[in-house]
Amino acid sequence: MARNYRTKSAPAEQASNIVAILKGIIWSYVWTAVIFILAALLFTYTSFDMKHIPMIAMMTTLTSVFIAGFITARAAASKGWIWGMAAGGAYALILCLLKVMTKDPITLNRQMWTLWLMALGGGALGGMLGINSKR
Repeated sequence: MARNYRTKSAPAEQASNIVAILKGIIWSYVWTAVIFILAALLFTYTSFDMKHIPMIAMMTTLTSVFIAGFITARAAASKGWIWGMAAGGAYALILCLLKVMTKDPITLNRQMWTLWLMALGGGALGGMLGINSKR
């Protein structure tokens, strides 16, 4: 006897993927906040050298977009790397919007290109691992 399985409709699947992106971004920004608070405490109460701030910011961004991509792709049916890349891109876009809100103009310099490459690449990697972790 053949079973009739129901599948999600395309609009419902898209809506659940958008909710998954939002969930991934929220968790990634929670991670970012926790790491930055710990780093601030470390810099305040120890003699840790301030020259490490750019490295901490870069590693935090990379792990954050990885988390966003991973969480997003776990909810996707397929193409986890694309959904992870979308989550990483959304993370970077929010950072750019925050930069504009602080009246700091966006310039396409090496730091901005690095941010976008890390966001898209880290999100895609998180998405690849996230889509395969649910199996």
